[in-house]
Amino acid sequence: MMNKFRVLLVNPNIPMMLVPSLAMGIFTWVLRREGFEVELFETTQYADGSVYSPINRVKYLQYRNVFAKENLELLDGSNMVSDFRSKLESFKPDLLLYSFTEDALNRALQLLRISNPFNMPTVVGGILATAAPDWLLSFPEVSMLGVGEGEEVVRELGLRLSRGEDISDIKSLWFKQPDGSIKRNSAMPLIDLNLYATDFSVFDNTRFIRPMGGKIFRSLPIESYRGCPHRCTYCNSPMHNRIAKESNQVYLRRKSMQWIKDEITHLIRDHSINHLYFTDDSFLARPKCEIDAFIDMYKEFRLPFWFNTRPEHCTLDALKRLKEIGLFRVSFGIESGNEEFRRKTLGKDISNAKLLECFDIINESG
Repeated sequence: MMNKFRVLLVNPNIPMMLVPSLAMGIFTWVLRREGFEVELFETTQYADGSVYSPINRVKYLQYRNVFAKENLELLDGSNMVSDFRSKLESFKPDLLLYSFTEDALNRALQLLRISNPFNMPTVVGGILATAAPDWLLSFPEVSMLGVGEGEEVVRELGLRLSRGEDISDIKSLWFKQPDGSIKRNSAMPLIDLNLYATDFSVFDNTRFIRPMGGKIFRSLPIESYRGCPHRCTYCNSPMHNRIAKESNQVYLRRKSMQWIKDEITHLIRDHSINHLYFTDDSFLARPKCEIDAFIDMYKEFRLPFWFNTRPEHCTLDALKRLKEIGLFRVSFGIESGNEEFRRKTLGKDISNAKLLECFDIINESG
């Protein structure tokens, strides 16, 4: 019997970023539906001694120590290289897919220097690859990357490679060619978010452990929409909006309430989670009718959940009702107390007086 086509997902994460990668969960779901064998190598648990280390965050009283034997083991960073090489030798992947942000670039390059001599097709993706593809391809370790959304790119890539077919014209893939020039394929159309789900079973079970608000949960990420209506200059969403507009598409897409309900049901059933981490750029930046629909739907679950939002989207009624169904913690985007800097440099046109009014409402909501 022929061996299945094998894909190794590589997440060169830094120790601070404890929430499992949503992209890796989606890619696993996509690739396994095509019958591929999928495994993961991630570096989240390897200590690196940086100031961002979770051990330092405990020292500075930012959160409880999650690195206890009953929760999540912090691994010796010096073993990362040998562990990755062992993974490559034992799993023998036919395709390597890297996904990372700029803060993990050094770790990604380190891992690429290990995997490249194995001569496997290797694609680098993520926000950094989309924002600065030419710059990323200037590194000798990077020879092929995916620009934009990856769901259909990884599916098409896996299917073609498994059949021994040419991959050079796959949309959204950029290649470094032998003469040093770069082949830039046009972008893959944006996907219908309601047609994709997640599979987090590639992660070790202990990776669902997440400290928050003085408690330790079993938590997984979920997105209810992708994109953002705002134009903050430090964020990647305006870039996505601009790229989509150039091809007459709209990047901001919200998932149906039925999809969100089905995904929550799956995460509870398959991973025994007791907390949800909504990854949306600004959870409350949506029509009131959708907030009402979410509250009605979520009454069935009432799990503690976190989201990020802007203070000006908060209403007393919504916050009180969300708290009743499980809202546990909210991160509010303010960025700076300097009103002029916020407006001129960050692209957030809201006064300090208005922010104080918003936090009176937030405070009143409990």
